[in-house]
Amino acid sequence: MANIIADRVRETTTSTGTTTITLAGAMIGFRSFASVMTVGDTCYCCVVAVDSLGSPTGAWEIGFYTYSAANTLTRTTVLSSSNQNQPVNFIAGLKHVFLDLTAHQVNAFAQPTAPGGGGTGSTGGTGGSTDEVWPQGQDPADYFSINTDGFRDEFDGVALDTNKWHDSIWYRRGSPQSTLPKNYAVQNGSLYVWPQLWGGSGAAPGYPNYNGFYERDFATDGKFAMQYGFFEMECKLPRGRGLFPAFWLFNHAASENVIHTEIDVMEAYPGGYDGNVNAFLYADVNLRPTDYVFTVWNNQVTNDRAGHQRMAGGSNSYFPTKDLSATYNVYGCRWDSSGITPYFNGQPLYVKADIDNSVAIKLPSTKYTQANFASRPMYLLIDLWMGRAVGNESPNPNVSETPQGQTNSFEIRYVRAWKLRNP
Repeated sequence: MANIIADRVRETTTSTGTTTITLAGAMIGFRSFASVMTVGDTCYCCVVAVDSLGSPTGAWEIGFYTYSAANTLTRTTVLSSSNQNQPVNFIAGLKHVFLDLTAHQVNAFAQPTAPGGGGTGSTGGTGGSTDEVWPQGQDPADYFSINTDGFRDEFDGVALDTNKWHDSIWYRRGSPQSTLPKNYAVQNGSLYVWPQLWGGSGAAPGYPNYNGFYERDFATDGKFAMQYGFFEMECKLPRGRGLFPAFWLFNHAASENVIHTEIDVMEAYPGGYDGNVNAFLYADVNLRPTDYVFTVWNNQVTNDRAGHQRMAGGSNSYFPTKDLSATYNVYGCRWDSSGITPYFNGQPLYVKADIDNSVAIKLPSTKYTQANFASRPMYLLIDLWMGRAVGNESPNPNVSETPQGQTNSFEIRYVRAWKLRNP
């Protein structure tokens, strides 16, 4: 069985309904499906209803189809259609059925470089606000349309979309957080958030003393949350001591003494040392981030977040890569009922489970309390935090080693989340 791509395959059909299509033979100048497919093969297929003159009548469908029997196609997944992206109930009359290179395949293999929708290596496509896009390194047939069942922000406006985001985490949504300068902007197809001094003396109001720097969070809390799916961000990281850019999924309640769940898709610590050796672990000598960490926190009732049980993280899922501030990269995570897998530029990464040191591409659900962990949808969080200690070395930002302003931004081109069809 294979997924077939072939030129000039086009037949007619008079089939009706929403299920199978019986092929009636190749049109003049084209090949039949039987000439390129065998039973069990799949393909991207288009069906267009036409009138007696061959002009489209307005009913159409694009999907992932299976050659289920001789001269028979079965709808596996409808990706888009004239029936609000649901299967079309075709009525009597002629239809053209053709194997084609669809936008879904183009998006899956394109490597755009323009801002606002997928940098080098992205399968996200150019990512207009309503164009269909699919997760990098994934089969589109596994997911519902992002436009009908998921979440996306391409940051193609001129301001933060407050219908999608808060610009702070839940415990900082009132004063004094709201009175601090906005160290972020949406422009040129990206969200930029940068290190900034608050402008007064001492610590910024409501913060520990990060040498006058303050933090920024963006959260979909109360606006979007999802259980199971693929979660993806394309971004470029900032450089400098004491920065903690991250993309994560979280669920919280009003009290800290509750059950929490957390998946940290990407955490980076530019300027952080390994506390046990005099060497950089997370950055080069110029304080440019070269590594990142993927972490999963199991949920359990505790009196403070520090007591939560880590399932994978730290050195167990530490990924040395390259200068992550020099280019855009895509950080992803697939979370389904069987486990959790991190992705970097479309490639799955191996993680070691803390519970038994087993290593696999997927952290299996058997390694954490699945009944609790999977029972709560999680919302999305982006942050640029400060001063998170790594080992014994204090990584607080400072004026000389932590460049301020938009030229040193955590630059996010998009954030997307797709819902799994079969979690």
